[in-house]
Amino acid sequence: MSGWKSRDGRRPFIHDALLLVGNQFVVMAIGVLGGVVLARVLGASGRGVIAAATVYPAIILSFCEMGVRQSAAYHLGKKIYSNEQVTGAVSALVLAVGTAGTLACAGLLAWMDNPAITPLVMLLAVLPIPFSIFTSYTSGIFLGNRLVGQFANVSWMAAILNLLAVVCFVWLLAWGPAGALLATLLSGLVVAGYAAWKIAGLASFRPHFEWRVVRDLLLKGVVYAGALFVITLNYKVSIVVMERFSNVAEIGVFALGVSVAQLTWALPQAITTALFSHSATAPDEDVFSGKVQRLFRVNLLMALLLVAGLGLVAPVLVPWIYGEEFRPSVRVLWYLLPGVFFLLGLKILNMDLAGRGRPNASLWAMVPALVLNGLLAVLWVPRHGALGAAAASSVGYVLGGLGMAAVYCRYVGIEFPALWRYRSSDFDFIRQRWPGLLKPRGGTP
Repeated sequence: MSGWKSRDGRRPFIHDALLLVGNQFVVMAIGVLGGVVLARVLGASGRGVIAAATVYPAIILSFCEMGVRQSAAYHLGKKIYSNEQVTGAVSALVLAVGTAGTLACAGLLAWMDNPAITPLVMLLAVLPIPFSIFTSYTSGIFLGNRLVGQFANVSWMAAILNLLAVVCFVWLLAWGPAGALLATLLSGLVVAGYAAWKIAGLASFRPHFEWRVVRDLLLKGVVYAGALFVITLNYKVSIVVMERFSNVAEIGVFALGVSVAQLTWALPQAITTALFSHSATAPDEDVFSGKVQRLFRVNLLMALLLVAGLGLVAPVLVPWIYGEEFRPSVRVLWYLLPGVFFLLGLKILNMDLAGRGRPNASLWAMVPALVLNGLLAVLWVPRHGALGAAAASSVGYVLGGLGMAAVYCRYVGIEFPALWRYRSSDFDFIRQRWPGLLKPRGGTP
């Protein structure tokens, strides 16, 4: 693998992207297996309880992350602060924010007073928050040092540990939704311990409140956090509306449809992680953005194949894998796929702007999308249930994806049609790595 190294001894973008693509598909496969166990054992109602119990922790977690992961990667990648300074500041922030986030989420769930969410389920839903915050913050240190392999290890370890715990607690011991939430808690605890062990090799791991570093991490991070919070809320707002106007069985059907639709995000999700790390450390932002635009166009072709293929096989695979009770999730999936496809562009383009230190750009696209998504969900969910939620989400996703493409073009100074226009150079990376696979007409590669 030494041939992958660049002149500075670091792995190039294509290496890190392929590494994370492979890792993401492994994580995705493990996640599918876990989803099958939950669907088969718990049914739509049990899965709906999990979705209802975790939607608010997920939203609060997105807020509590405060963009610190991205901010830490940015400050390390641009060599503004050292590993020692960032690690100390991150440790102090984890203690304060983790405690506040857990208490706030517990209070919110208690105030919502959903009879399907028992005190035990509520407790297990909020306890993973500090460990998730810790893992998120420290991932920024890995990305800022371009230790993409360590970042990948955290992902697959969390997935496989969660699967093993779900099989044990939900399938073998029959502990129901509480068992699934306990699996998330224990796997999060182990992965946080692994991350702490690896970070200790870069800097002394102890809370150290250096005001200047904490201030800069938060000032830059709050912009990342605002953007990520709005994006996450776009994914969750339909479940929030369903929690008020529908029932847990409908939520379970919708949640499964969403999880299957989001399988198409495995490829761009992996690419965007590598993209952010390299964009934050790129010496020439304009040159790197040119590569991002080529990547965006190639990714759209692959995404189209994935979306079309998933839509075709879903009527057979979803009932066969998850059970006949989830056959209605197929129509939910079909409603979601157009929006899921258009949102793929946001993921790629947003990460380039985030790596440049401009995460707020996505707000121009995603705030209008969120408002439309929420309004349509309020109108359609009471009458159409899961299908209404899926339609509202899809419309919001389409608006967000197209809006993000327009915003990106404005920030990097290119015409909107030029972003979508394919060129032969878009596929140069394939010719370089696999000569002969795309041999030009009338010549050699």
